[in-house]
Amino acid sequence: LARSLAPLPARADPEIPEQVKHSLAQLVATGTARIGPALGSEVTSSGTGFFVGTDGYILTTAHLFDPLKEANAANTKITAGFEGTGTGTVEVLYVSELASLDLVLLRASVSNGIAVPPSLEIGDSKDVDLGSPELLTSGFDLTGYRKKSLELNSTSNRLANFAWTLNGKTNFGASGSPVYIGKDGAPLVVGILKATAV
Repeated sequence: LARSLAPLPARADPEIPEQVKHSLAQLVATGTARIGPALGSEVTSSGTGFFVGTDGYILTTAHLFDPLKEANAANTKITAGFEGTGTGTVEVLYVSELASLDLVLLRASVSNGIAVPPSLEIGDSKDVDLGSPELLTSGFDLTGYRKKSLELNSTSNRLANFAWTLNGKTNFGASGSPVYIGKDGAPLVVGILKATAV
């Protein structure tokens, strides 16, 4: 992504990113490479996801799994860490994929008293004021939890007529983070962060 992220807007409710933090999952996918330069070695990819619904479902980007697909990885495993797991993780199951939009739906195997984190509400493109958007994102990178603001770059996108391009610099692991606005004192998800090279 082309430019550095701006600091959070002064008018943003500082409580909203903290609400989002409670609904995030730090995802790690691993497997043993069967082809390529890493043959026989463990391949790892990490990203961010967020809980939707009440049954442990997690939404993230499909390209999280590209390194494993490229290595034709065997013995693949997905785990998630979130507030209820403390320093541990839970197993995550792959549910479905919408490849054209780079989306994957996962489901965390929550048991043994681990509570499902609160779900984030999914909004609609009409909820965003394109003239003065206040778009925020929160997720994990190699340094931990980070919250940032994003800048609208274009209202057109080759993948879908309701998708937008955003300007911002992301770090490894942040893809899959929700893009959201504040509405009535709560976060409303209006997109998902997908890092690109330019």
